[in-house]
Amino acid sequence: MSILIIHHVVTNNLGILENVLIRRNLPFQYRFCHNLTPADIALEAHRGLIILGGQESAADDQMHPFMPLEHQMIRSAMAQGLPVFGICLGAQMMARSLGVRVEKNKVAGIETKEIGWTPLTLTPEGLKDPVLSTLEGMAQFQWHEDTYHLPPGAVQLAASELCPQQAFCLPNTASPAYGVQFHPEVTLAVIRAWLAASKTLNPERSQAIWQETEQHFATRSAASVRMFEAFCERAF
Repeated sequence: MSILIIHHVVTNNLGILENVLIRRNLPFQYRFCHNLTPADIALEAHRGLIILGGQESAADDQMHPFMPLEHQMIRSAMAQGLPVFGICLGAQMMARSLGVRVEKNKVAGIETKEIGWTPLTLTPEGLKDPVLSTLEGMAQFQWHEDTYHLPPGAVQLAASELCPQQAFCLPNTASPAYGVQFHPEVTLAVIRAWLAASKTLNPERSQAIWQETEQHFATRSAASVRMFEAFCERAF
């Protein structure tokens, strides 16, 4: 049985976190969101579900035919007691599948994108959580303009200055279910490519983000790996 990883961009993968699954001898397979099969949705022969980020907005889920199918898949995973881990759009998809809104992130009523390295503030629950507590005091990479509302029964684990909802877990599921708004999976190559393709950032801001990346990537990515190791320790 394998872990099913849903990606919304053909070239996207689990990045630096993929090696955690390899080291643990956990088989996994990728499925592009537009190629979901009934067997995928039912999670036949799968032991867990990971949903990656993407360029679509989960607030417009009725505009994207694959999103209702992913909602069904996420609910099926939880009903079967399978571990679930959502990243950025994946976390928003988890929230939408549980009936809450996804909308533009706002600061003081103004739509605000969160891009670059952002320090996380863990909630009291996050500080005690075996997965998220590994990120205490560690900035994480962000690239999003939407945010989710906290699903019913979920526990908020982290916040940032620009976006209060950064991580949650669902403690009443049979297996661990976590959603994170940030991108713990990013590689240096991915960050470089996103900065080069950005039409949002001016050159000075892009350069500042890249300089911070070069300076701190090793320690911050190591923290991300520890977080995912802790998730896998609980989940599999």
